[in-house]
Amino acid sequence: MKLLIGFRKFTYGFIFLSVSLLLLLGGHISGAHWIEYNRDVAVAFMATNISEHIINVAKTWVNDKLLKKLT
Repeated sequence: MKLLIGFRKFTYGFIFLSVSLLLLLGGHISGAHWIEYNRDVAVAFMATNISEHIINVAKTWVNDKLLKKLT
C-alpha cells in the first residue's frame, strides 16, 4: 500500500497521458488540444511536488523549533 501512496501523482499523470494519447490517436482531440491538456497536467504535477516539499521543510522547521523550546 505504501508503494501506491508514493506513486499516486505519477500514476495519475501516466493514466492521463495514456488516455489523452488514445484520444489523440483516435482523432477525438487535436494535437494542439493534446499539448495544452498535457502541459496543464505537467504544471499541476510539478506544483504539487514543490508544495509537498515546502510543506515538509516547514514541518521539519516547526518541529525543530518546538524541540528546542521544550529542552
